[in-house]
Amino acid sequence: MDNKRRFTRVAVQIRVQVSPDGEEKVIAGAARDISLKGAFVTASEKVPEDTACAIDIFLGEEEPIKLKAHGKVVRSAGEGIAVEFDQLDVDAYEHLKRVVLYNAKDTDQVEHEFETSRGINRD
Repeated sequence: MDNKRRFTRVAVQIRVQVSPDGEEKVIAGAARDISLKGAFVTASEKVPEDTACAIDIFLGEEEPIKLKAHGKVVRSAGEGIAVEFDQLDVDAYEHLKRVVLYNAKDTDQVEHEFETSRGINRD
């Protein structure tokens, strides 16, 4: 099976909150894997596909760094949701780059992706 991902996805266990646009609810969960382009979030509540949402990513335990992203649910499965990022601020992008590089099995590949990408929208 071909891997059509443009960015390396790494296994993590990072606390996140997903807030569907236009709704007041906040869904707590954990990113099971993450890349510069998206994350798979395990959560007890499901969000329908194509729902735009804000995603808060919390790095660290004691005094976590809060990264803000925006994206869209591209898959809603039994164990959670896949979110594709369409917006990351510069700080969030830089922090995610470090998370991916630190957790990657093939750091040379990841560094190549960083060098050849133009942010999260590479088209």
